[in-house]
Amino acid sequence: MRRRQTAANLLARVATDVSRPAAVRRAALVGLETSGAAAATTPLLRVARSGDDDLARAALLALGGRR
Repeated sequence: MRRRQTAANLLARVATDVSRPAAVRRAALVGLETSGAAAATTPLLRVARSGDDDLARAALLALGGRR
């Protein structure tokens, strides 16, 4: 469980880092989707509200795919 949280935290930092290329941020969003960590929800919502249509769409798809 601890490893999952650590991975989710790293992916969250990458996904919300505006200095990173969009492709890298999208990949981090997919990683957050598959991580299964509860900590993934907040960064996904943050990106969904960011105003960047492409990243927001990816974040919303990631939120929809979480179980």
